[in-house]
Amino acid sequence: MKTLKSSRNVVGGDPNPKNLHAYGDEDGPGTNAKLQHPLGVHFIPEKNVVIVADTYNHKIKVIDPFRNEAFTWMGSGKSQLKDENTYESAFNEPSGISSLYKKSEGDVRVYIADCNNHCIRTVLYDTGEVKTVALKGVPEQGKEEDTGKETGMTSKSGANEEEEDMELECDGNQCYPKFF
Repeated sequence: MKTLKSSRNVVGGDPNPKNLHAYGDEDGPGTNAKLQHPLGVHFIPEKNVVIVADTYNHKIKVIDPFRNEAFTWMGSGKSQLKDENTYESAFNEPSGISSLYKKSEGDVRVYIADCNNHCIRTVLYDTGEVKTVALKGVPEQGKEEDTGKETGMTSKSGANEEEEDMELECDGNQCYPKFF
């Protein structure tokens, strides 16, 4: 079995691991690139890229692992909720990333946990159009149903009528995505 004996810096940081002030918002190669509190890291094998939630810069960045280079993919850098295309979109401390290959669309759908907007955002990799996901099964805030069963729909922006809704199953304490 192979084991890792060391690690290497791909982008961001500083060659001196004691430099705790090597952060910022810069695109570029190696340690010239700067991130601030990157939380979500996700490899997309269909595109051969690594996606990073650059949380405190309110951006999503792409890392080319072959060139060790990072560049801004989405987010204006302003802490807002804005469904637009790539740089025109806005996030508020994105923190987690996942993806699914959508054979029907011939593209990768990327899901982003937009932490301080309290919502899930989605984007097709090739188009870069950011949308807020409307979740079925999540009751609207401040409204309770007399049925005892949690149902409903919510969307932070109220937009994206054409977005494919994600259904949830709720057990009274927590809701879980229903994928199949």
